Amino acid sequence: LIKTHKENNPIRPIVSFIGSPTYNIAKHLSKLLMPYTNLVQQKLKNSLSVKQTLENITVEDDQELVSFDVKSLFTSIPQEFARDCVKESLENNPQLLQEQSSLSPSDLL
Repeated sequence: LIKTHKENNPIRPIVSFIGSPTYNIAKHLSKLLMPYTNLVQQKLKNSLSVKQTLENITVEDDQELVSFDVKSLFTSIPQEFARDCVKESLENNPQLLQEQSSLSPSDLL
């Protein structure tokens, strides 16, 4: 996929992992963790959600609104930090996992 809005038009590879050995595991894990993402205030669902959030923000004359282009977001999050965050969410809201799975928090981690 060519990023036409970027200087020198860099290319972002799009690779389908459907049918790969880890695809169904990742899909199941995503399904189990999705209810936990609804617990955070910082979650933005899509670009319309961003637009609606920004409509309710007033930027004063002495302030600037900035946005950051995140590069390789998921690969730049330390795995240990991500596991610690998931562990904390599982411990603080164990009922969400129990409603969906017979796995324990330690099994899921």
